[in-house]
Amino acid sequence: MTTCDLCGTQESDSYGSIANIGMVCHRCSLLSMGGAEMALMPHCPKVPDDIDPEVLSIQQKGMEPLTPDEYDSWVKSSGNNVKGKEKVREIFAEKKIEEWFEEQGGSVLTELSPDPITFELFRGCAVKHPPCSPEYSIPGISEEVAEAMINMFRLLIFVLPHQPDIGELVDGVFVANMCENCGKQGGSMKRCARCKKMKYCSKNCQRAHWKTHKQDCVPPS
Repeated sequence: MTTCDLCGTQESDSYGSIANIGMVCHRCSLLSMGGAEMALMPHCPKVPDDIDPEVLSIQQKGMEPLTPDEYDSWVKSSGNNVKGKEKVREIFAEKKIEEWFEEQGGSVLTELSPDPITFELFRGCAVKHPPCSPEYSIPGISEEVAEAMINMFRLLIFVLPHQPDIGELVDGVFVANMCENCGKQGGSMKRCARCKKMKYCSKNCQRAHWKTHKQDCVPPS
């Protein structure tokens, strides 16, 4: 009998060796190669009752939201060689982050880049983010930009939904809840009626900023 190094299932066949993980059953091989949802394949053997609780919780993450701790763990593991349970945990977190980008239409614009940030580019930032392995070099992305990008998306994914007063996503662009003229943050803001993006704490600030803003004031497409 062979024992799966991930879930502990014992079967006489349908086992294979996965690099950096070990000998695994068919279900876990699909999981490690194809993403979180593959753990739910109906034809795979039943998970044993005495399975490692940590492994079971990892497999169930295919149906649960990503947490801030898992996000941080994924960022730290990207660009580093991880194996076993850590590798599968990374796969689950990556899948959830990719789904978030899909919910935003595939990309998000931020002030950190003139180009839309896709999941692939964001993952490149995670790979470049310290403490990554020195062997990973992402052209055009400095460690400073990568770190800022990681912090920005942590805010967008976890903080913004619960603290909407800090800003919002408008047509895929993050707009901070800050007066464009005086820099005041938080509280009630008036939005430019034409472009729907610029915010002001008062009509006086909106009038004062118009000379600067009018050249970029374009109605949303």
